[in-house]
Amino acid sequence: MMLHYGSRTCLIDATSSSTTVYDMPLYMLCVPSNSGYVVVATFLTVDKQSKSVEAGLQTVARWCPEWQPAYFMSYFDGAQISAVVAVFPSK
Repeated sequence: MMLHYGSRTCLIDATSSSTTVYDMPLYMLCVPSNSGYVVVATFLTVDKQSKSVEAGLQTVARWCPEWQPAYFMSYFDGAQISAVVAVFPSK
């Protein structure tokens, strides 16, 4: 799914503490498919710091090294943006 639908755009989003009972953010990577956005990867971090998000993205990138989306969408969140730029420098 990542390679087929996610080569153009990927959305990164995290759950908030008001959504779950756990104090660990759950990040989701979503790509547009022929039937709407689909979650293609998830990862948990201990906090919302850039280095934590970067570690999760590095794991996903290591599992699927051919995946290089042209664009990422995110909330205006400095940690997420910094992590994406660190793992995918051309974005």
